[in-house]
Amino acid sequence: MKNKIGIAIITCNRPHLFSQCISSVPKPDSMIIINDGDKISDSLIPTHTDEFIQHKSNKGVGKSKNEGIKYLLQNGCNHIFLCEDDIMIINPNVYLRYIEVAFKSGIFHLNFAYHGNGNKDINGKPIARKIIFDENNEALLSLNKNLLGAFSYYHKSVIEKVGLIDERYFNAWEHVDHTFQIIKAKLHPPFWWFADIANSTNYIKDLDIDHSKSIIRKKGLLWKLNMLRNTRKFKYKNGLPPYNIPDSTEYEVEQQLLLLRNSLTLIN
Repeated sequence: MKNKIGIAIITCNRPHLFSQCISSVPKPDSMIIINDGDKISDSLIPTHTDEFIQHKSNKGVGKSKNEGIKYLLQNGCNHIFLCEDDIMIINPNVYLRYIEVAFKSGIFHLNFAYHGNGNKDINGKPIARKIIFDENNEALLSLNKNLLGAFSYYHKSVIEKVGLIDERYFNAWEHVDHTFQIIKAKLHPPFWWFADIANSTNYIKDLDIDHSKSIIRKKGLLWKLNMLRNTRKFKYKNGLPPYNIPDSTEYEVEQQLLLLRNSLTLIN
């Protein structure tokens, strides 16, 4: 089947969130669930799930997402979505909208920008660095300063060109590094201008607005030490830590957007 849509849902020791997440996810052509934590009740697994992976021990979000990506590619999916368990879908057209925006913009890797408070004002309202409009003057894209990886879209060609998530990271910076590699391959706007569909909160709801339900962050000092170790890995690989990557001017961003719109040679 041409243009198959697939989604991988990753969960770890948050059954109360997972139950809300999985019940909201529209069934695509292929769906896999990866449980990176303790066993969960069979009653939580939908009967239309194509594959379920239960880890014997915690492998981390990067390896878990890679398992999902590989399964979906092997099953012929052109459009790959990754969803963590603190996301709820509130519009069943979410897949089609992300795909539509990708083809209109030429950006075939998009990330939901409004998980947590990184791209919101003090009142919790989404605030983008720039909104991009289409030929009909309809809002198409939002470009945001902070990168979140709770819900992501990839066209298979992006994975084929850049590769999978670097599994040397463990629960820190893996999605940032992966998007950075996509940026360096000229398949995405510059760093600090991370792309999402416009008005994505009409399609997706954040179930953990302040990250208070994060299993990783609850580890306190251990989480901070892990962040430090993974920051060193990022610097060793890329030459500088992620927070020191230079910003780009709005003109540079506009030029890259123009190049992306005019170059769809990867897509088949």
